[in-house]
Amino acid sequence: MTDVDKLKKQTRKNWKREMRYAYKRIKEKTEITIENATENSCWVEVEMDWRFATWLVMKKLESKGFKCEIREGHLFSRIFPNDTLVIEW
Repeated sequence: MTDVDKLKKQTRKNWKREMRYAYKRIKEKTEITIENATENSCWVEVEMDWRFATWLVMKKLESKGFKCEIREGHLFSRIFPNDTLVIEW
């Protein structure tokens, strides 16, 4: 293996590790938010870097019967810099 291949492999492992961590964190956050919701909808604010993990959580919730939507934040916006996961049931 060349050095470039080793670096690619390590980078891929690091990315996967970060996404697993983000998925678990977002899933716990959404479960707590859904349990404590008083209306028939709620939202969770998530970092932009974890958009893939947010998408995975959204698909998992949709398979359970929830209606979900990801509202993407804008990098240069000071008002809405993060993504928002909107959940309805």
